[in-house]
Amino acid sequence: MKYFFLFFLSFVVCSSIHAQEISIEEAYKKLVAKDNNITQKNVYYSPKTLNPKEQITGFKPIKSPDYKAWYFFVDEYPYQNWEHACYYAFVNCKTGELEIVKAKFPPKLENMKVKVIQPMSPKGKLFDFKKEEFKLKSTTTYDASNDYAVIISGGGDNENNWVRYWNDCSAMYSALVNVYNYSPSHIYVIMSDGTSSGNDRVLSAYQDLYGYWHYTRDSSPLDLDGNGTNDINYSATKSNISTVFNTLSGILNSDDHLFVFTTDHGGQESGDDVYMYLWGETIRDDQFADELDKVHAGKITVTMGQCNSGGFVNDLSGDGRIISTACTVNEFSWSLANGTYDEYLYHWISAIAGETPESTDVDADDNNDGWVSMREAFEYANANDNAHINGIYWQGVTYFETPQYNSSSAGLGCFVRLSDNWNWSLTGPSLICSSSATFTVNNLPTGTTVSWDESANLTEDPQNPGTFTANGLGAGWVEATLTTGCGEITLPRKTIWAGPKASFTGPTFIAYGGTGTYIAEQSCGYYEWYLQKEGASGGILVQTGNPLTLRSVPRYGKVANIEDPVTRKPPPVGSTVYYLWINAIAPGVGAASSTHLKITANGDVDLVPEDIMMAGMEVSQKSGIEIFPNPATGEATLTIQTPEVSEMVEANTEWELEIYTQSQLLKEKKTNLKGNSTKLQTAGWKEGIYIVRVNFNNKILTGKLVVKK
Repeated sequence: MKYFFLFFLSFVVCSSIHAQEISIEEAYKKLVAKDNNITQKNVYYSPKTLNPKEQITGFKPIKSPDYKAWYFFVDEYPYQNWEHACYYAFVNCKTGELEIVKAKFPPKLENMKVKVIQPMSPKGKLFDFKKEEFKLKSTTTYDASNDYAVIISGGGDNENNWVRYWNDCSAMYSALVNVYNYSPSHIYVIMSDGTSSGNDRVLSAYQDLYGYWHYTRDSSPLDLDGNGTNDINYSATKSNISTVFNTLSGILNSDDHLFVFTTDHGGQESGDDVYMYLWGETIRDDQFADELDKVHAGKITVTMGQCNSGGFVNDLSGDGRIISTACTVNEFSWSLANGTYDEYLYHWISAIAGETPESTDVDADDNNDGWVSMREAFEYANANDNAHINGIYWQGVTYFETPQYNSSSAGLGCFVRLSDNWNWSLTGPSLICSSSATFTVNNLPTGTTVSWDESANLTEDPQNPGTFTANGLGAGWVEATLTTGCGEITLPRKTIWAGPKASFTGPTFIAYGGTGTYIAEQSCGYYEWYLQKEGASGGILVQTGNPLTLRSVPRYGKVANIEDPVTRKPPPVGSTVYYLWINAIAPGVGAASSTHLKITANGDVDLVPEDIMMAGMEVSQKSGIEIFPNPATGEATLTIQTPEVSEMVEANTEWELEIYTQSQLLKEKKTNLKGNSTKLQTAGWKEGIYIVRVNFNNKILTGKLVVKK
């Protein structure tokens, strides 16, 4: 009775002047009469009345009614993740009328007292990832040199930052370091008030000997894995999140994997628009997506445990990304019954670790390939999440959380794991000709099969999967799809060129007496270089093979120096224009011709291939040869056609003929020829193209002979 009397006197009456105003005890009775389950909830009250429309601070400030009132706050699901159902109760001091304002967020409780509170003292066993079996596994199995992680827990404030959020982060950090071999320098921890020494987390709630309830708080330990080194880097603010992702944007590339882990409170604005609580502020789903988009890692995995976390899926999804959340956009997420961890995250961590804190073995490797993929971790957590399977029964209602999963392709999560990720790549030639070309998938996961697809200008060898030949010309592609018992993933297409490719590079100006070298792009088959002087009819085949070097030769003779060879004076001002192009030819596939390159040569000169520059020889740009029939099937006639033929015949001039294979081997040679024609016997020759070279009167003529059976 003594204690009750002291308790009663501690309340302040609305006003000693107006006797009709009700007391705090009378106001509370009004609330009890309205809520039959009040004893199963946490009830807080203000020891003083509120003035009309007084501001109530909290996650989201609200105002009291427009009358003087006693004020209560009722948390309907004590110690669960915000945002969840709660309400503000106002009792009119004069009329005793009760007004309830439903909400999903708490006020600041620092100036309020406890009326009813549920005990809270998490006693579950914690994960221990420093055991020998984990150390042995990580050092002998996983390579995490390309793996990075960001761990985020906002907590909201020091009245709602439950100790389990620290436990979630500690377990995740320890698993990354001790099980998956992450470098601590690759892990960025953004948590509550950061490195501050203030009491930022709630450990327990208890009742003292006099019936009063209290919270026990402390400062979150900065060492998450117990090795004596501080691991928390930043306080949980939007500014620090931006700083971390800006840093990662300059480090990660397509060879890297980023893992993002979040826990604590979440909320919903409307529809799919949600947010995550930080320390004294929130970050919306679209804002968080903007930060994640800064990073161009080849693979990004996100695991989220907060309420309404399913609303982040649409914003965060994208190529190479795997997202899993504890619940849908409209649901709460729940803690374990013992309050030690969040329900979904507990099972997810157990899956990737291979055991529970109680040392119960967990086999989430459904396809028995020796690894727990992100899909397998989700499936295990989903199947063992009690809040999903059986629901949480509270005050006559059963609540469920429904874990969500999203992957940019149906099978991506089957292949991505926390570390030592395969950098699967499709390798093979970028050019495919008539001969077969083989493609392979590097780092093919165990138990994986490969199926192939290709563009229309390629044909796959049915006896040798992954081997292709060209059946047409132009750009094409090869694609590989990997399949396991879990799912399949299609790798990015490898772009190829089918058949010969005719393009080259080289200078557009050649100085007097100088040279210019022209290099053809890699192609199949062989090359033919054609040169045409401006104003001449048609081009002359000047060389096969690659590269081609053209030398500037004065038209007066063989001497090529900076002086006119006749007058011994500087060459006259002026230039000569030529056009150069290349044909790339692949027998059985086709041929391609490049565009014409305009070359300006200083002075009145000939451009002569350097490999046929010989003493006493001059290449004429106005002479040529004709071969008929061409292609030849047994015999052909070669005829010299130049303006000087009649003069040559009359002079009874002798000339020479050489025929070369594509590989520049001499096939036939004739000397002491007279007249302007000769017979070529090709019976027994291999099919193909031959280079014909005629030397007469110290001039070189070249042509092409095609032989067919």
